[in-house]
Amino acid sequence: MITMTVKQPGKITMLHICMVVFLGCFFFGVFAANLWLRDETLWLGFTFETQIENLMQTNHNWKDLMWQILPLRIIPWVILFVIWNFSWGNLFLHFWVGWLGFSGGFVFALCLCRYGFSGIFYMFLSGFPQILLYLAAYILLVLLWDARRNMRWSRRNQLPGSMGNRTEKMLFLLFVLLDSGIYVLGVWLECSVNPWILNIVAAV
Repeated sequence: MITMTVKQPGKITMLHICMVVFLGCFFFGVFAANLWLRDETLWLGFTFETQIENLMQTNHNWKDLMWQILPLRIIPWVILFVIWNFSWGNLFLHFWVGWLGFSGGFVFALCLCRYGFSGIFYMFLSGFPQILLYLAAYILLVLLWDARRNMRWSRRNQLPGSMGNRTEKMLFLLFVLLDSGIYVLGVWLECSVNPWILNIVAAV
């Protein structure tokens, strides 16, 4: 006799939701770029058109670019850590992940249209190596977001000031500092190492 067991579906986590939002908005950004390719003012996204254009030049003013990058990276990161204390914080997180996906897809399509398949290489260079740390930092942030939500549920079953509660808070704070450190390192790479790589490529 053959028996079948039906497994319960896995829990849908915040990371799953953010992945779906990012990919959906990425493809929507690609579609939108194909509609608005003629408008040069619609260059958006995680990178800058000037970074890609300057690959063909030898003179770069990266100090000015640094002051453009810092507020674009630091301010949203700080906001994300502030608003996760509010019930509507999830909406902002999904909006921000969607914006990153949409703008990334938009720039990807524009690079591909303007430079052909070489545009993929240019876009990769404009985001290397900081994009790897940004990706790791955002994944850890979403995992921390889920952990914080679970902590709220667990507090209901613990006495205030219990050792488990304190240990949980200390570990959570440690991971928050680690995640922010990874993100700040990514900002540093974007302001220093990435311009150095682009200068080498431009000089070749």
